[in-house]
This record gives sequence, C-alpha cells and structure tokens, in this order.
Amino acid sequence: MNVSGEVGGYPTDLLELASDVASVPGVPSDDVTVKILATHPLPGVFAALAAAETGSKEESDLCGFLHKMLGTAAGSALLQSAVPYAAAGFAAASPSVRKLACSQMGRAMIQLDSRGDDAGTAMLPDLVEVLGDADSSVAAAAADALATLAGGPPPSTFAFPGATGTGTVSRGTPPRSASENILAATLALLSPFAATHSTPEVRLRAYSLAASIAGRTPAAAAAVAGCGLMDALLREVGNEADILAAMAAMEVLAELAEHGTEETAAGLGLVGPLLPELARLAAGRVRKRDDDDVPSFMRARAATVGARIASAAGNALGELPAPGGVELLAALAVAAADEDKQVAEAAMVAAGTLGASAAGAAFMVASFAASPANMPGRSSLLALVAEAALGAAGASRVAALHSLASIAGAGAGSGRRSPPSAGARGTPAAPHDPVGVCTSGGGGNDGLPLVGGRQLSASQPISGGGGVAAESAIRDAAYDAAALRGSTPAERVWCVLERGGDAFLERRIAAYRLVAALGRRGWFAAEVAAHDALFAKILDSGGETTPPGCMWRHEAAVGLLAAAQAPRTAGVELAMGESQTARLVSAVAGGVYGTGGGRQAAIPQVATIQR
Repeated sequence: MNVSGEVGGYPTDLLELASDVASVPGVPSDDVTVKILATHPLPGVFAALAAAETGSKEESDLCGFLHKMLGTAAGSALLQSAVPYAAAGFAAASPSVRKLACSQMGRAMIQLDSRGDDAGTAMLPDLVEVLGDADSSVAAAAADALATLAGGPPPSTFAFPGATGTGTVSRGTPPRSASENILAATLALLSPFAATHSTPEVRLRAYSLAASIAGRTPAAAAAVAGCGLMDALLREVGNEADILAAMAAMEVLAELAEHGTEETAAGLGLVGPLLPELARLAAGRVRKRDDDDVPSFMRARAATVGARIASAAGNALGELPAPGGVELLAALAVAAADEDKQVAEAAMVAAGTLGASAAGAAFMVASFAASPANMPGRSSLLALVAEAALGAAGASRVAALHSLASIAGAGAGSGRRSPPSAGARGTPAAPHDPVGVCTSGGGGNDGLPLVGGRQLSASQPISGGGGVAAESAIRDAAYDAAALRGSTPAERVWCVLERGGDAFLERRIAAYRLVAALGRRGWFAAEVAAHDALFAKILDSGGETTPPGCMWRHEAAVGLLAAAQAPRTAGVELAMGESQTARLVSAVAGGVYGTGGGRQAAIPQVATIQR
C-alpha cells in the first residue's frame, strides 16, 4: 500500500487495509487519510473493532489503524465525533482498546479545553478511574493523557503537524497552558481517588501522576502542593508496614527532585521534610522501640535515593540543604560502617552520587576536616570511603574506589568533570586544576567549604584557605586509610591493579579512575611515580585488552601528566622527574590503544579455532 503520497492503490477491504496501515512505518498523508475515512467512516471502523475477537490480530490492526488515522491532521478534526466511542472503549474487555480509548479521549479533551468548551471536564472522572485499571499499561496511558491535559505537554514531547500532505503525525498539541479549571478539577479528583484505594500500586499511580503534573510548570507545582497529594506521598515513604510501597514512593520523589526545576522542588517543599526521613531509614532507625529493624534492602534504597535527592538539591542551590544534608551524611556514615554488605555497599554508591556534585563533595570534605584529627579511624563518611577503597579487600571496594574518585573530581568518562557538571564552585581555573571540591574563593568570604549553610572554621585542624583545606582533607583521608594497612596510597592502588584478567576488570577500572582524579594532585602523582610497578602499569598500553580498561588506563596517564606539567609555584614540590614526564608524554600521545606516536598497539588476547 502506498501511504506516503499517492491516494490510489490501497485495499478496499477494511481489515486488509488496517493490517497494511498498522504494519507500514509512518502514517498516511492527509490526502490519503481523507480518502480512506471517506471510504471507511469512523462508525464502521469502530463497529468492526467491537466485533473483533479480544486479543486477535484483527483487533490489533484496527487499533493501530485508528491510532494512525486520528493522529493525522485530517483525522484530528474528527476526534470530537469519536468521543462517544472512546467513552465506551473504557469498558472494553481488551486492554488494547482501553489504551486507545485513553489516548484519544485525552486528545479530544485537549481540543475541547483549548476551545473553551467545559464539556471535557465532565469526562475527567471516567479517565481518572482508569488509573485503577488492572492492566498497568492502560493505567499508564490514562496517566499520560491526564498529565498532558492538566499540566500541559512536557518539553520536546509534542510535534507540530507539517503542511498538508506531508503525513506528519502529531503526538500532542502545540504548547499550551492548561486551564486552571481542568487542573483544579483533575487534582480534586485525584485526592479522593488516592485516599479511597487501599491498593498501594493504585495509590502510587495517583501520586506519580501528581508528581508528573507538578513537573510541568511552576503553577502546576503550586497547585499540586496545595491539594495535599505530595504530603500523602511523603507519608508513604515512612510506611514501614508496606515496604514496597515506601520504596516506590522514594523513586517517585527522587525522579521529581532530579528532573524537576528548582522552582518546582521549592514550590512542593519536598527536600526539607524528605531528607531527614530518608536519613532515618538509611541509618536503620525505627519509629517505635517495639518495631522490627528496618530491612536491609529498604535501608539501601533510602541511602541511594537520599543521595540522589541531596545531590540534585545541591546542584540547584549550590549547597546541601540543612538540616537534612547533615542528617543524611551522618546516616550514610552509619550505613557505610554496617556489617550488612548490602547496606554498606549502597552507602558507598550513595557517597559517589553525592561526590559527583561539587556541593556534595565539599560537604563530605568539610565534614572530614571538622572531625577530630587524633581519632583513630575517623568516623566521617569520607574517611570510611577512603578506608573501603584503599584498605582491605571487601565487597564494597569497587563502589568505594569509584566514590573516592568522584569526590576527587572524576567524571563519567574522564578523570576531571567538565565545568557544567562540576558546578560553579568546582569550575577549574586551568585544565590541570583538580575539580570536585571547593577551590580557593569558591566557598564563602574566605573560600572555605559550606556545611549546611555554615562555613568550615579556619581554626579547624586543617590549615590554609578553602582550596588548601579541601585538598589537605582528601590527602589526609587517603594517607590515613593506607596507613591502617601499613602502606602508602600508591601501594594500596597497586594491590588492585596488579591482578589481571577479566575477573578483576571492574576493580582495575575503578582504580584507574581514582588515579585519573587523584593523579592531578602533585602529592599523589609523586606517590605513583615513586612506585615503579604502578607507574609502569599505567604506561603499558598492552596491559589492558578491553575498551573500558584501555580507556581508563589512558585517562590515568592523562591525569598524571596534568600534575607533571602543572605550573610550579613557591612551596609546591615537583611531582616527578623529567624522564618520567617524558614517558608520560609518550604514553598519552599513544592514545587509548597505544596506536599513536609510533607505539605498538595492544594485542587482544583471544583464542582462535581451526575450521
């Protein structure tokens, strides 16, 4: 069948035509759509759909046919005439028909609303009730329609129809502001809907829909905050009687905090009351003494979700919120020291999430600097991360190595985060500058890191300005952790890198990433240069045979070279000698796989079979 330009040559049999339209990519042109709908009017198509067997190919083809026909400019003009059929489709036995009814009813209601017709409001109760559908895909279709109707389409989710005859499908409508009446009516229905359903899954659908609406515009966020749905969602987080519902509620709030705007999060007032609750769960504290302990998997989820929310808030505000940030940091320290491996590893992952933001990294560094210097094994989160990364081998070592690298400034694909992801306080003055902690002048009046809105005092055990204090804290954490094993930081890293083979690849990648970040510091670069085996491992282009291993080995060399070539200032020791610097220059010039600069390429270790 030709659906792109010509109007002739298509089957006249409806079922055969529907099969062709549903299977061919794209949609018919407007001219073809007009001719098809003139030959097969909507009432006849809906009658055929009602007669089709549930779950049959014919039913699937007819649903796809209607979706494409009504998605064209010519078909959209007939949407309002299809409203009675869509309303009847809500009660259909087939999930495919119910999904089609939800999507087309939502689009028809948008048309009515844009024309100032209040008839669309009368259809809202039926569409809201579909949120309780036994089929989750049908409920999701209803939620999508309601979110667009009440909050307007999210950015980049709509496409304007092209000129007549281009066959461009419109997935929504041009940008519009949802009317206050529709928004208020939708939220007025959602609140009792959530309150009257005892099934957690259905309640969470309502909460998730409210969160989706709130993320569309600041006005929608204010309306959602006023209807009480977010308060109910926050209470769901502490629902220890239904752990799965609580964990799902955490995810909904985390998505809203991560993807919503700063105005949205502030308007909903989520972060303030949420972080202390997540900190309580992550630390394993129960509300009543006679309650059972918080399950390990719930503590793990609370730790990771709390870090995601705190990191998002820190990126938006420039610092972690108080007092929730302080409480979360303390809870993560408790979790990191827990004997439960699942909880401890989740705490390490959470520390890495916090460390990936400039505010979170500065927060952890300042907390370490504020802890007693003479305490054997400081109890701060940074100390625990460093001990897990550079101490004895354990289940959390890979996560801890990545976390320490993130705190030191490593990005997702390099040893130095780019300025946009590092944040204003982490923007480097030069390419060799370490990134990830507050640099001089980045914290407050004297450049010291901010902790919950308060600056680290200059009288703390670590001396110097903000950047110096932060760098000293990272160095002390690394040396303290290595000293517990009677080693240097370079020796502890070598213990990880000396083991080859794919079984230890993830550990080596994490160690290379740590070198790529810490190696930009002169003190750590000097440590690596003084360890002949470690230095040679990083220079060896043939030492790794997998793309991730080769890439991160090269990034480690790049980080060390940045320290070796850094401008010298008074009081700064030389990281390494000229010969070692020259070897680094050659290794970096060789590229990821060692094929540049005339070097021999890495030879993958593979087995061949004779045929």
